[in-house]
Amino acid sequence: MIAVRLRRKTGGLLLLIAAFAAGSCFVAPAVLEQDQGQWKAVALFNAACWGSSYISSQAGIDAMSSAGVEDAAIVFGACRFALAALPLLPWILKSSCSESARGSALVGTLSAVAYAAVFASISHGTSGAKAAFIMALQTIIVAFCSSLAANRFQLGSIASAVLALCGIGLLELGGGAEAAGSASEGDMLCMAAPLLMGLSWHVLGNHMRQYPQDATPAVAIQLACFAFVFVCWTVLEQMSLHGLEGVALLAHRVPQLLEVPNLVPALLFSAFLGNTVTYLLCNCTMKHLKADEVSLLSASEPLWAALVASLMLHQSLAPSELMGGALVVAGIVAAELWSESEPESGTLKNLSAV
Repeated sequence: MIAVRLRRKTGGLLLLIAAFAAGSCFVAPAVLEQDQGQWKAVALFNAACWGSSYISSQAGIDAMSSAGVEDAAIVFGACRFALAALPLLPWILKSSCSESARGSALVGTLSAVAYAAVFASISHGTSGAKAAFIMALQTIIVAFCSSLAANRFQLGSIASAVLALCGIGLLELGGGAEAAGSASEGDMLCMAAPLLMGLSWHVLGNHMRQYPQDATPAVAIQLACFAFVFVCWTVLEQMSLHGLEGVALLAHRVPQLLEVPNLVPALLFSAFLGNTVTYLLCNCTMKHLKADEVSLLSASEPLWAALVASLMLHQSLAPSELMGGALVVAGIVAAELWSESEPESGTLKNLSAV
């Protein structure tokens, strides 16, 4: 359904945003070197792309489902992350030292397993709205990690994260029946996602400050970890259902899937703007901003998703969604007003070994 409604509008938007993002990927590090405010604008741009990728991913999954692909969400995830990792393969062995490569692999593994937990929870009955809200709890995890690293309670970070989470709750759950549903097995699985993602944000912040020259190799390794996890998951799933013949059949069908209407634009948007370009910008951003600041700005993803859905699908925003968006913005503004000094560099190492 979503794929059909996006058919006439996706191509031009993808080209426009792709051109802007690709230019930003090369221009931003030079232009924004000393301006934290503009780096925060880059983080918001990333959040807008990540929020929009919810729509493009759903379009791609719908397209695969219409083509008769089993476990379309997992297969789309494998294709997305493999495609995202492909352009950066020349940099995968270019880390300055083995310790830097291990740190990048740790960040990538934590993030990949977090997303795998989300996919698994959805397959066990958790709604997309619940999964998005649960995942947004990573803002609290990052704020807690920052407080722990600073050896003091950072009220500003915690309060800002709570405001943003309340907004996300209104945007995603809307106070409807889904919000009142009882916790399922899928919900319990999904609870691992914000913990892992929050830890990955914190470790990434420390990693980029310690190895700022390795921003591109770090993304190459991170995306390779994503691709490895999801490709292995897809292969194991097919083997459990159909044996080795199922894996061979799926591999044989991949070229045919590229001819499915609406799949390629959704896949390109999700892979390159949802991962490759924005991850490169994110790693550069983490060299200039604290992890809790970037994490909080990224918590605005549901707001951008709601706005894109409204513009592209002509879905009007409900009052609860408008209020939720206002709370997300309030959380971001509060983070600015209550910003606190950077923790001492020595204390940042406490959690980087996690």
